[in-house]
Amino acid sequence: MREYQVRICERLGVRLPGPTRQRDRLVVIVAGYPEQMEMFLMANPGLPSRFTKTISFESYNADELVAIMHSTARRDGLRLDEASNSLLKDFFVGASQRSDFGNARTARTLLERAREAQAVRIAPFLEGRTVDLNQLTPIDIETAIAAMS
Repeated sequence: MREYQVRICERLGVRLPGPTRQRDRLVVIVAGYPEQMEMFLMANPGLPSRFTKTISFESYNADELVAIMHSTARRDGLRLDEASNSLLKDFFVGASQRSDFGNARTARTLLERAREAQAVRIAPFLEGRTVDLNQLTPIDIETAIAAMS
């Protein structure tokens, strides 16, 4: 167990007994991936009895993550080229198998990388040409995927 995990467990173990007298006024939420949360709870024998409710959230599927990318891009004033959908879907299918997969956070990070790729792509054309600053192309998506692989 990492030192920070030990410190968290020690703090929770020390601080929670007092507030349990006022349990109707206290809510403590811990969040994380299932396996790591199980390790966290098993790190201190008193924790499982203090955290008795578990709410599990299923991961988004690849189609939902593509929709999240489009929605987030629209919210930010960007347009994702529809031709990018198959690239995005293939990326999310593969990424979801990795241990560092962050679900919608991965989609957000990919969008940020695509914006960075777009900036590099269009920078040479900013003087003297009209450039669409809001369009993310398949090239931007491919570059972003490469940066995250």
